[in-house]
Amino acid sequence: MTAIEKWNRIVEIHDKHMGAKEQTVQGIWESIFAEILGYSRLDDEIERHRNIRIGSTERVITDIIIKNGETDLFVVELKQHNLPYSDEMELQLFSYLKQLRNDLGILICDKIYIYDYDYDKSDDEQEKVVIDFAANNRAGIKFVEFFSKDVFTKTTTKEFIRFAIDVETISNEVSKDLVFELLHKYFAVQYSSAAIEEALANLGIEVSGVALMDNNSRMTPISGDHDTGILSTASNTSNPSGVAEPSKVRDDNEQMEVIEEIAEKCVIIKVRQRTIDSYDCDLSDAIYKATRAAWKMRIERAEKADYVLSVTDGVVKAVFLVMQWRHNEDMQGRIEFEGKEASEEIKRKYIGKRIPQEYRRKGLASPCLYVNC
Repeated sequence: MTAIEKWNRIVEIHDKHMGAKEQTVQGIWESIFAEILGYSRLDDEIERHRNIRIGSTERVITDIIIKNGETDLFVVELKQHNLPYSDEMELQLFSYLKQLRNDLGILICDKIYIYDYDYDKSDDEQEKVVIDFAANNRAGIKFVEFFSKDVFTKTTTKEFIRFAIDVETISNEVSKDLVFELLHKYFAVQYSSAAIEEALANLGIEVSGVALMDNNSRMTPISGDHDTGILSTASNTSNPSGVAEPSKVRDDNEQMEVIEEIAEKCVIIKVRQRTIDSYDCDLSDAIYKATRAAWKMRIERAEKADYVLSVTDGVVKAVFLVMQWRHNEDMQGRIEFEGKEASEEIKRKYIGKRIPQEYRRKGLASPCLYVNC
């Protein structure tokens, strides 16, 4: 079978056993990993219900561990197919990963959730790939390709997870307004603002979602530094496009004072300059609007923070005293805060300075970081 046929078969099996009990689901997925993804039961590559002892009495039992000889490849946590995701399911999988010192986990319920657990992050900062059980779903096809025994390696699978998360992040940031903004800046070198606006208005541009990748494409990981710098509306005779050169931005920031220690309970929120520029208002109001919403965070932990540090390219642009956190009405699972400018003492302490290296090291992709809370 091709990867497409294998995935569609998995979807068919999943949907057929939508209301099955967990014991039945256990047997189904053991068979899927054996007959469709190619792992051997005879060679003990599919281990069920391993007992992990914690202390003298407590123990936990994993659903499935996929192995290569004595090496654990990844851990699978199973729930009934009709159950939606919950934080409790996720935390249960995380507990198994920690006990086994593994970092690759899969949660299967009404969807598939794939994790590359980062031990430098807290549980609520972990990112995941979400795959719907839908026929011909390109993300599902990639799941089959990267988790099948004959091609599986941890390195390429982790690269796929990172790639898929980046695709989702970019997709969430793309909007019709952003497209118009970038086109306006592109043509501003040669044409008047009125002419550009009239031309763009006549185009009728729409932004719509597309699937993860073409069925016939292979994911090609890209390595290296892809910082695109900061977009600026300021004119520049040597750079008339108005786009600040990345190297120049980084060099300027390297000269700024580094905060020795952040003593307050706060959340660092990283905001792109182009997001700030998209607001047609005073700079201070634009920074606040770009910073306050809408973030994928757990409100229970966010509420422990007294301040929010708005950070662009590693530099603190503003500090807000948090008055209230609440759930965003338009984006499920995301929260926002209401706040006001911090005291002059707090602002002098942080604004215009670079956050410590531990919060801006390469690979720290989360836009929201907790400090002292």
